[in-house]
Order: sequence, then structure tokens, then C-alpha cells
Amino acid sequence: MSKKSAPSKKVRHAKPAAKERPKAKVKAAKAVKPAKPEKGAKVETKQVADAKSGRKGITIVAPPKPVRKGKQPISMANVIPSGLGRLLDPKSPRKPLIPSGPKAATGRALGQHGGPGPIAPPPPAKSQLTAAQMEHFRQLLWKKRHELVGDVNMMEKEALRSESGSLSNMPSHLAEQGSDASEQSLSLDLAAADRKLIKEIDDALLRIEKGTYGVCEISGRPIKLDRLEELPWARYSIEAARELERHAMRS
Repeated sequence: MSKKSAPSKKVRHAKPAAKERPKAKVKAAKAVKPAKPEKGAKVETKQVADAKSGRKGITIVAPPKPVRKGKQPISMANVIPSGLGRLLDPKSPRKPLIPSGPKAATGRALGQHGGPGPIAPPPPAKSQLTAAQMEHFRQLLWKKRHELVGDVNMMEKEALRSESGSLSNMPSHLAEQGSDASEQSLSLDLAAADRKLIKEIDDALLRIEKGTYGVCEISGRPIKLDRLEELPWARYSIEAARELERHAMRS
């Protein structure tokens, strides 16, 4: 008998080996420079292990914690002035704010420097004119005063007369009415100026009675006779009068 042939074994073909995928290139990360720690700040370091890159640990700087300052107590001595503190203190003797009595200091005039003292104008200097010169200037003053009084009375009467006439007889033309009003105003202004000069003459006559006539009221020096002949009522010397004019122009 023929032998049965043995069944053939199935041959399994081996699977081809899978191709290995190329590994992606890992870019090395740039090293981070550690920040400079501030003064007084606590530095904490943490070592972080990187399994893939194998880098060393990164230094982490912790910011300093703010320190809270407590409120300092306010001293009343710094708030209240020393003078006011003495006034508020019940134990301190109370003194009046404005001194009074015979021991009180005397005030000073505005613009006056120096220590406190009585305010008194300097005594007027006596005139160096003779009795005959005094009488001569007295006569000049009385004569000028008599002339001025007559002029003032006449100008005031004319002003009143023109005013009453303008009310009774009204001019037909406006130009005439304006001319009359201007003349009346001028007369009254001249009368007022003459009245001021009469007051100066009266003061000069009073200085003759006191014996201080002919002395400058600013410098205390005698006024020159030429100036007194021209202006018998002069109060100041020519130098003092010019200084007053310059001061008035500057102001």
C-alpha cells in the first residue's frame, strides 16, 4: 500500500518589519537668564528636572514682601504752636494780648524804624529874620490877601449872575449856551484856586506870629529872601520844593 502523504503545513509568511519613523528634532530651548535678585529679597531655588532635555534647574526669584508701617501717633506739641500752648495751659499765668497802662510801649508811626518811643514832630526852628523884615513880609501878605478876596467875591458874583440870566433869558443858539456854561465853570475854578491861596497866606501870617516864618518845614533851613519876595507864603525852600515835585512825578 502506498503511504499517505503527510498533509503539508501552511507556511506563514513573516510580516515585514514596520519602518521606524524618524524622530522629530527637538530644538533646544534658549537658556533663560536668571533675574538679578533685589537687595534684601529672599531667593528660593527650585530644581526642576527635565527628563527629555536633561537641563539643570531654573532659579526663581521671589519678590520682597512689602512691610506695612504702622501709623505713628501725632504729637500735639508739633501741632499747637508754642505761644498758643501757653495760652491753653490752665497752670500758666494769663497775660493780656494788648499791653496797657503806664508801662506799655508807645507805638510807632507807619514806616518808622527803631525801638518804641513817643511820636513827636521835631520842634520848628526859629526864624532868623529881623523884626523889620517880619513886618515887611506881613504887609506884603495882607496886601495880597486883600486883592485875592476882592477877586474871589467878584468872580463868584459874576458866576451867579450869569446863571440867573441864563435861566430867565434862554439863548436861542446852542453854541451861546455852551459858551456861557464854560465861562461860568472857569470863573468858579479860579475862585476855588484863589481861596486855596488865601488859606496859604493865612498860614504864613500865623507863622509870623509864632516866629517861625521863613524856615523850611522839611529841612529846617532858612528860605532865601529872593524866594520870599516872590512868594511870601512859601513853606519850603527851593531845593525842598524841587524834591517834592520829583517825588510826585515818580509816584
